[in-house]
Amino acid sequence: MSLTALEVFERTVYGTGQELIKENVQVFNGSSKGAIVLGTKSILGDFEQSMDLILGQDLIKSRNPYADNALTAKGFSRVKDNAVKMGLGMHPIEWTHAEFNWVKQNPELAGVKIGRAMADQTTKYMAEVAIGALVTCLNSNSAVKSTIPNTAKLSHLDLIKAVKPMGDQYNSIELFVMHSSQYFDLVETTFKNAERLFDFGGITIMRNALGQTFLITDNKSLVSTQANYVLGLKKNSAFVGYEEDFVSEIVPITGKENLGKRFQAEWTSTLKVSNYRYKTTDTMNGLSYGAITTAANWERISNNVKDETGVIIANAKA
Repeated sequence: MSLTALEVFERTVYGTGQELIKENVQVFNGSSKGAIVLGTKSILGDFEQSMDLILGQDLIKSRNPYADNALTAKGFSRVKDNAVKMGLGMHPIEWTHAEFNWVKQNPELAGVKIGRAMADQTTKYMAEVAIGALVTCLNSNSAVKSTIPNTAKLSHLDLIKAVKPMGDQYNSIELFVMHSSQYFDLVETTFKNAERLFDFGGITIMRNALGQTFLITDNKSLVSTQANYVLGLKKNSAFVGYEEDFVSEIVPITGKENLGKRFQAEWTSTLKVSNYRYKTTDTMNGLSYGAITTAANWERISNNVKDETGVIIANAKA
């Protein structure tokens, strides 16, 4: 039995969208050096908790071979982590048969256009959620936060100072995420000083003197009414999973001058932030972006600065 035009359309939307999302994810993950990871992950229920056992510091000591002193035993501590689920979906899309018949186009074209838009905007939203959660969490930790006054522009020295709290683990900060306005400020201040900020040997990768990579994105999470933010991130700072539970419906539209169709789709996503856990409840009915970016909804796992998932620079606004 041959496929109907609607079946062709739905298959085209799903196939095109899924393939483009995978391609977008690969490109993004390569650019982020694994600091922000997009992928697929399915969890049951509203959230998924995991437990880990860790050992503290100061395990090694000097020993006197002629003594018989009692020692204090060290133990494991339990760390509870979680991944939370968000519901995502598309606004309904409507069109008439006349629109496509008039220009002699087929239903596959509509499917490709919708699939491409869905993939690009889904990838953008996944990155937005990750960056928004990271800004919210790191902004709450004064130990890893540095502030630039509103009279100054971001400079090379600010990036150096930002990673200083990490001490000998400064090189664990692999990626700086910043808005394009901050990037252009950085270029301007860099050209005025003696440091050689950029390594022009790698055309596709911009690195500072400490070897960190820059990811430039005009993401709304990096801009607030109080400040513009720059993130310095370790590997696996945030994970956003696109769950493979995509479902869509297409229904006819009648009663108007031209017959038409309405398309709508929905799916879920998963978020996890390193060294932080979302305060889970029994009624987490699809977390919104507003909930994800509310500091009171997060709690820090370790207060050790070197366990933190990154650093943050706040360039204050007037």
